[in-house]
Amino acid sequence: MSFVSQQPIASGVGYTINETNGERPGSLDQFVGTAVFVIDVRGELRTIEGSGSFDGKSVRFYEKHGGTGKDIRVWRITAGSDCSFTACHETAWQPSKAS
Repeated sequence: MSFVSQQPIASGVGYTINETNGERPGSLDQFVGTAVFVIDVRGELRTIEGSGSFDGKSVRFYEKHGGTGKDIRVWRITAGSDCSFTACHETAWQPSKAS
């Protein structure tokens, strides 16, 4: 039996989001509620499932095992001025960005 190792996720590093819910992302609204998105982790595509909510000018997204199960990690999703979207892993205890 072989084991394929995944690239580790680093906290505080922004990962480019390639798609959300099967399409190219165009709005932060696409990450609110139950959602699935794909990030590029140093050339390896990784699917993230869970749910998000607005938190100021970004979305705080809770990655869940199987999309609805146990919490895995928390992501901060932001929109760039060039219409790109980035997901950055952060610790669950970090304060909200909402003001």
